[in-house]
Amino acid sequence: MDLLSLVLFFFSVSMCIGRAIEETTQLEDDNEEVETGTDVEPPKHLRGFKFERNGEPNDDYHKEVFLGDAKETFLDGKPKIDQVENLKRIFMQVDEDKNGLVSLEELSRWILHSAQYHIQASHKDAEEKFKRADTDENGFVSWPEYLSMILANHFIKRIEEVEDLDAIDSKNLKMKIEELKAVWNQMQNADGLLGRKQFYIFLHPETNESVSIIVNNIMIQRDLDGDERLSMPEYVYGKGGKNTTNEEDITIRNKVMEFLEFVDHNRDQYVTAEELQEFMKVDSESNAMYEAHEMLWAADMDKDSKLSLEEVLQNSEYFTGSKLCNYESLDHQEL
Repeated sequence: MDLLSLVLFFFSVSMCIGRAIEETTQLEDDNEEVETGTDVEPPKHLRGFKFERNGEPNDDYHKEVFLGDAKETFLDGKPKIDQVENLKRIFMQVDEDKNGLVSLEELSRWILHSAQYHIQASHKDAEEKFKRADTDENGFVSWPEYLSMILANHFIKRIEEVEDLDAIDSKNLKMKIEELKAVWNQMQNADGLLGRKQFYIFLHPETNESVSIIVNNIMIQRDLDGDERLSMPEYVYGKGGKNTTNEEDITIRNKVMEFLEFVDHNRDQYVTAEELQEFMKVDSESNAMYEAHEMLWAADMDKDSKLSLEEVLQNSEYFTGSKLCNYESLDHQEL
């Protein structure tokens, strides 16, 4: 099978994996009640990447690239005062020249820095899982090794030589395993094994070397006339098929600007797979600049093309998902 066929097959199956429902499963000889987990399986959510595994937009992308490794400190239940302080700390990191204002260029560089954090996190995740799965420590992972790890994560015992899926009670788990095995079969070497690089791509197709997988999935979904390029309506609306833009719709406005200013490099009113791939790379400068423009558009209240700390705090819900401006006022009162 050639590379393009492999890419298309991989993502058609990956979309099915994304829809599969995780269930707690155990064999009849093990009555212990335990919680199931999914951390050994390919993640459905690709943190720090513009799109999800199935090609749909990542709605939290701008939060993830602004907050970086601090995103967990802004989860529900965290003290609001602490969140304010963490947001101030991030602002000061982004403000490279320490003039109290964040410029477009500073934002863009920070987004690239944050993207590198997510790449490193993906590498760490894949390496940890590779070491867990490579039980014979031969530098490769076999399907039985990986299947054993999946089943152990679902607390199924007697997993050494499990090949008969009928031994698994959960229909959804069996379906997921069948889908993962189909992807594995297309990626494995002649000996049925995955090396580190292949295993990494299996888990994290968002990396630069394998982003073409996601790009091809997007092209399949949106190239309605089959001309192997995307017109503006196809890029903006996809299967919706609309031919006009609604300037009042923020999402549509953003997609139109993205298409015109950052993705269509040769300005021919079409986007090719190559142009989209360049834009979607995790460390793409054009993507970082686009996202920086987006953040300015959303929070630059005085329209000076810079962000102040006050503007970031006033628009904290956009950057963090939490409304923190009232807590900032309380913090000033306490001071």
